[in-house]
Amino acid sequence: MRRVLFVLVTAAAFCSAVAAVAFLRPGPERWDAEAELKPVREGGEYRFADIAGNAYSGRFRREFRYGPPARAVLKYSRNSDTFRGLLVVRGYKPNFAYQVKLVGVPEDPAAAERIGFAGRWLLPGEGTNFSDEDYLALEDKSRAEGYLFFDWFVTDGDGDATVKLRLDRSLHVLINETLEGSQAPPGAAVSEFEVRHFPAFAYEAPLPEPRRVRIWEMSEHMWSGRRPPPGRTRLPEGEYFCLFRLTEESFHGAGGGGFWATASEAPVRFRITAARREGGKR
Repeated sequence: MRRVLFVLVTAAAFCSAVAAVAFLRPGPERWDAEAELKPVREGGEYRFADIAGNAYSGRFRREFRYGPPARAVLKYSRNSDTFRGLLVVRGYKPNFAYQVKLVGVPEDPAAAERIGFAGRWLLPGEGTNFSDEDYLALEDKSRAEGYLFFDWFVTDGDGDATVKLRLDRSLHVLINETLEGSQAPPGAAVSEFEVRHFPAFAYEAPLPEPRRVRIWEMSEHMWSGRRPPPGRTRLPEGEYFCLFRLTEESFHGAGGGGFWATASEAPVRFRITAARREGGKR
């Protein structure tokens, strides 16, 4: 599981940045496309508390924007057996969780439908948790948004993260066991973080006490049983034009409000090829 370790000292932050730059150089993975994510004008109800439930300062709430100097850049493969890439985020909300999604667009309805059948559906203005049957019964399918939540990350105390991506699971939501009180069921993937770096640009004195936070993944397989177990999700072969999107994880509003607001997004084009077999053959 790809996760971001919290950076405790400036020197460690510098080393992390150097490592991220080195990782962007050509290597075993081939990143032959790049997209810079842009903020969304009306992203929804934003959250202004970290994963431990610590509220950000009034000044940070007033001044923070998903735009320069904050930045997110995706490098990805145009042709692969699954969606792969490297996401570098700088200056986003500190100690904060973000969902990583592919979202269908009306310009490519075939790809949007494939994405929805691998993930889930949303009818704008009409709630969530629509089934495949709801989508199939919909007369005007252009109203439906098919999306696939396939990864997530937590920024460090400076709002930075470097995440290697590989689409192999379909997730429903993240549960913050520490804030929501809902314990992970058997088989759920659980990650634990220690929140202890509280920069002055985002927090007010007196600073919060360090706190350990447990977050677990509710997969679509666990939620409905209608999608493959984690590790077995794969988009069908074909051409895709869609949005790569980062969504704030609001943990159902626990410890700080918010309602899964869109942080930023960028259009991407790629092709899913036949799955690789042992020995590198297709």
